[in-house]
Amino acid sequence: MTLNLLNFIPYYPPGVGFGGAVKRTASQHKILVKNGFKIRVVTSDLRNTSSMTTPPIQTEETKGITVIRYPAFLKQTSYPITPMIIRELRKDLPDIVISTLLWNFQADFGAFFSKSKKIPAILDACGSATLQYGNTILKRVHYNILSRMNLRSYGLVIAQTEIERTNLVEFGVDYDSVFINEPGLNIQEFSSGQTDFFIRNGLVKNHDEIIVLCVARISPEKGVDWLIRSFESLTRTDSRLLIKLMIVGAETSYSEFLKGIVQQLGITKKVLFVENISSARMPDVYSSADIVVIPSYGENFPQVLLEAGAAGKFVIASRIGGMAKVIRDGITGYFVDPANPNTLKDTLSFAIHLSKQERKNVGNKLKQYVIDNHDERMVVSKLAQKLKIFAQTGY
Repeated sequence: MTLNLLNFIPYYPPGVGFGGAVKRTASQHKILVKNGFKIRVVTSDLRNTSSMTTPPIQTEETKGITVIRYPAFLKQTSYPITPMIIRELRKDLPDIVISTLLWNFQADFGAFFSKSKKIPAILDACGSATLQYGNTILKRVHYNILSRMNLRSYGLVIAQTEIERTNLVEFGVDYDSVFINEPGLNIQEFSSGQTDFFIRNGLVKNHDEIIVLCVARISPEKGVDWLIRSFESLTRTDSRLLIKLMIVGAETSYSEFLKGIVQQLGITKKVLFVENISSARMPDVYSSADIVVIPSYGENFPQVLLEAGAAGKFVIASRIGGMAKVIRDGITGYFVDPANPNTLKDTLSFAIHLSKQERKNVGNKLKQYVIDNHDERMVVSKLAQKLKIFAQTGY
C-alpha cells in the first residue's frame, strides 16, 4: 500500500543555512520514498523576490517527492509567512499530514489543514519543543495562542529524546501520544570526507595547526560567544599555540555581534568565520578538523554531534539535552558546563595537548556509537513502520 504524506515545513533544501532538523527531514524523505511512500512537501520559497500579488509558485518533482515552494513574507527571519499556502486546501488529500517543527507558520497551517479536512496529523517536533526557540515576542505570542492550541490536533507527536517528550507533556501533549525516534545520519557520507578542506581554501597554511571547529546556526543559544572568549583566553595564556578556530554557519544578524567580539579581543587571525558552506562540502569540513566543539547553552539533540561522530572527531560538548546520552564523559567525548565558563577553556587546553592518536582514539569510540545507534536507514525504518500503523489506527 502506498501512503501519501503531506509535509508542512518552514524551509527545505537545496540551499545553505538550514538547521539539522530540516536537513534530516529531507534525507528521511528520500528513504521513505524507497519504502513505498509518496511525499508532497509544502514550504517557503526563500529565493522568490517577486511581488506577492502575482508570484510564481515553484514546484519541483524528483523520485516520488514533490516540493511546492510558496512566496514568503519575513523570509530573512526565522519565521517566514506564506499566505498563499491556503491553496493546498483545494488539492488532493493525503493519507497523513505531518507538521515539522514547532513555532512556525507552515506547521500551524498543517494543523488547521488536518482539522478542516479530518485527516490524521503528526507533529515531528525535531528538537523544537523548548521555549529557547520562542524567545522573541512574536514567537512568545505564537506559543501562547497558536502552538499550544494546535498541539491538540495531532494524533501522534514525534520527539527526539525523553527530555523532549517531557517538554511536550508540559506543553499539554498526552504522554502516550509521543513516539520517540532518535535522529539518524547517513554515516557513510560523513565518514569519507577529504582532510584538506581548510588548506585547499587558503584558510590554513601550516599543516601542523590544530583546527578547532564549531558548526552551528549562528544564534545566541548556540554559545559561540562562550567558545570565542574561551579560545582567546587559551591563546593568551600560551601565545605559541599553533591553533585556529573555524566557526562554520550561515551568516545571520548575530554574526556581526560575534565578529565584533573577535575584533575587540584582537584574534581576527586566529578565529575565522566560514559562511554559507553547502551541505555537500560539510563532510570535508569535519574531516579537516581536529576538535569539534558544541558549546550550546540550550539544545535538544544537535545533528552536529552525529556528523562529528561519524567523521570520528574528538568532541567537546555542553552537558545538556540528548548529548548526555551519546557522550560518555572521558570515553566518547568530553563535557563542559555552561554554568561554569572555565570548563570550556580547561577542556580545550586538555584536548589540544593530547597527541593526534589520543584524540583519534576518543573520536573512533564516538564513531562506533553513532554507527551502532544512529544509522539513518535503521531510524527511518522504525519511522516508516510507525507511520503505517498510524495510518491504520490513528495512534
